[in-house]
Amino acid sequence: MTPLLALLGLIALVGHGSLWLGLVNFVHGTMLPRWSMKVFMLGGLVFTLAAPIVVLATVLGANAAARPALLAAHPVWAGYLALVTAIGGFYVPLWIVRRRHRRPPAILRSQSSVLYSIGSSASVVEQHRGQGRFFLGLPGNEAYDLDVADKTLEIQRLPPGLEGLSIVHLTDLHFTGRIGRGYFERVVELANESEPDLTVVTGDVLEHDDCFAWIEHTLARLRSRLGVYFVLGNHDLRIDTARLRRTLIDAGLIDVAGRWIVLESGGETLLLAGNERPFMPSAPDMSNAPATSLRVLLAHTPDQLPFARRHHFDLMLAGHTHGGQIALPFIGPVLSPSLYGVRYCGGTFHVRPTVLHVSRGVSSEQPVRFNCPPELARLTLVAPPTAQMPSADRATLAGA
Repeated sequence: MTPLLALLGLIALVGHGSLWLGLVNFVHGTMLPRWSMKVFMLGGLVFTLAAPIVVLATVLGANAAARPALLAAHPVWAGYLALVTAIGGFYVPLWIVRRRHRRPPAILRSQSSVLYSIGSSASVVEQHRGQGRFFLGLPGNEAYDLDVADKTLEIQRLPPGLEGLSIVHLTDLHFTGRIGRGYFERVVELANESEPDLTVVTGDVLEHDDCFAWIEHTLARLRSRLGVYFVLGNHDLRIDTARLRRTLIDAGLIDVAGRWIVLESGGETLLLAGNERPFMPSAPDMSNAPATSLRVLLAHTPDQLPFARRHHFDLMLAGHTHGGQIALPFIGPVLSPSLYGVRYCGGTFHVRPTVLHVSRGVSSEQPVRFNCPPELARLTLVAPPTAQMPSADRATLAGA
């Protein structure tokens, strides 16, 4: 094999893997039955691994003079090879460069983090069980290294009475028993430490019946001035979802799935709504919603961003993607169950008129995280600098 052919083969292999990773991400962003997604995953994995082997064996088995005729005799394979070579040679490098040069949006005024190694507590380590013992023992696994992230977000239409409003954003707790209850008890303690105005939970709370009793010792202890609110996610469908809602409500949390409510603070009103699509048919009817000063949407997946934009939500809070769980050096995350792939995998985004915050989540079904620690987000909302000026000064600035 010539060096040029080897290079083209490597480029095609990169494009081949990237194409199928993108398809896997897209399919997981749909609401196909769970069994069909597993079939697609398995079939895609087999094809991803087997196709290069078959092509390589076929090409190497033919002499150099016969290879052009071989490709001409198999136009589908030739077309596919051309496609993945183009993806590997042009799109993937361009994607990596763009990702490396992407800057935080201007609305992210400040951010800081403190990492808490909760797994260092013996009481926490003793509680995990099953597959958790294996995964949590992997060198470099950050599943117990909680990143408490403080972020200041600039909200264009924030009224003066809500200046400095603080929100604790929790998502993707995944009570399975693989990570011990003590970990989540510590998460709740850290959430309450900041004495937030508002606490929200955006889905994937529980997926094992044995963990229902945990709610009393964890989420029931969340405290905030304006209350604790929740929506559910796709993993919450794996257990008795109605029972989970009742248990959370009995624990003092407020369900906003498929509806909106109006809160009052500082002489201003705040509309809080919940959207559980596409996993559950619960999205709020905004046709008769009041023209409040601030609109906040809770959703499990960032794929509901078009809904938020269409209905003029100022802030949308979501999870579901876990930040990819594994971020590769230089490249970053490559797996994300979203129609957008890894575009909104984690972090803060401004897609006018909506500010979107996607948390990496507190935990995951399989406790595996590398270069992507779990996250507890503490958000503070502020108005743009001009909105904080006296009205006369704003008029002067506008006329300058």
